[in-house]
Amino acid sequence: MTGEPAEGIEHYHRSATNRYELLYNGEIYNFRDLETRCLRSRPELAVRYGTDTELLVNLHEVLSPAEIPSLLDGMFAYVIFDARARQIHIARDVQGEKSLYIYEDAQWLVIASEIRAIRSIVQTIPLDPQALRDYFRTRHLMLFKRTVYRGIWQLAPGHLETLDLDSLDWSRTCSLSLRDWINPQSILENTNRSVDSLTDELDSLLANSVREMIPREHRYAAVVSGGVDSSLLAHYLVKNGTPDLLVAINHMGKDRISGDLSGFEQVFGRPIQTVRVDPAAYSAEISRCQKVCGGPLHSHSFVGQAIQSSIVRGSGYRVLFGGEGADELFGGYPAYLGASDLNGQFSPSPYTAHQCPLVEFQTDAPEAIQSDLASAWRDALDAYRFVEDCREHKTLSMMYCDAAWQLPAVGLRGG
Repeated sequence: MTGEPAEGIEHYHRSATNRYELLYNGEIYNFRDLETRCLRSRPELAVRYGTDTELLVNLHEVLSPAEIPSLLDGMFAYVIFDARARQIHIARDVQGEKSLYIYEDAQWLVIASEIRAIRSIVQTIPLDPQALRDYFRTRHLMLFKRTVYRGIWQLAPGHLETLDLDSLDWSRTCSLSLRDWINPQSILENTNRSVDSLTDELDSLLANSVREMIPREHRYAAVVSGGVDSSLLAHYLVKNGTPDLLVAINHMGKDRISGDLSGFEQVFGRPIQTVRVDPAAYSAEISRCQKVCGGPLHSHSFVGQAIQSSIVRGSGYRVLFGGEGADELFGGYPAYLGASDLNGQFSPSPYTAHQCPLVEFQTDAPEAIQSDLASAWRDALDAYRFVEDCREHKTLSMMYCDAAWQLPAVGLRGG
């Protein structure tokens, strides 16, 4: 939530007419612009407490639920109760930065941003053994809509689904996708532009995005891992704002760069607080991370990120900027340079590929995970079907597949 009002906590999650009530996790960066554009003609709907929460709930007074998600620039997962229509709408941002889990049986409907919140209410939900077996078929824990618990499912990124409280039927109200952002004409035009021209445009886009995301009310920190992505982001934050802390995680012995960030300190003109993590510290944190996730770790990187985040939070910072997702969006992984063909059933990328497990199970039915992975790859290939060059088609499809499916399920869970 943007804003932290001292008063109004009992009011700003309800719309002005009390028709709508909102539960919301995230931040909407353009909420001031949306207030001007959508609520200006309705003074009674004005944002009184300075929060994006009240903006979001009151948007439903003037727009249909299906019209709203595409207007939101930010990261979010929310639940809207419509008292008049007796409906519940649930939505998740298109890039999947925020998660939303749902459990439903004859007695309970529980919707939460974390599995452990559901299990604190319904404590008898059994594990799904096949989901655990499927864990061995992907590089990280990536189950798409499924979870490791029977009956708990995850809303897909970009989806808005509606539950009718009289019929108890779910319906998909609208669906957004990362492929909606792919513009064949722009891609074609960019191939005829100079590198300097493209670089200048990217520089402007990144600077504007950073300025929009910098929090006004809270102290914030930035990760400087020594990699291109987080270091570049830290550059824009230092140039366009005043981060209170630069922080890095050093997995002892993993690489030479994160062990000595003095060169980055000279460039930024700021000290970098380095968190040293040895095998003992890493092992000691695994159990807590499993409890936070409500199941197996989504990725090995989750542990280091959790240690780093705990230190940042303990120092009083509410926001931590990192560079998660840059490799998928900008082609930073060496795997994208491979020469695999496009004729396989699954993506050639190790991050969304199907892998045969190294252990053999007495009972195994991997059809669900295989079908999801194959469907994701077909969607990625189709998204770039207009690209004639086979190698470029493959590379762009791999990047898209990883960004659309692996990133929200794995990378952004620890980001």
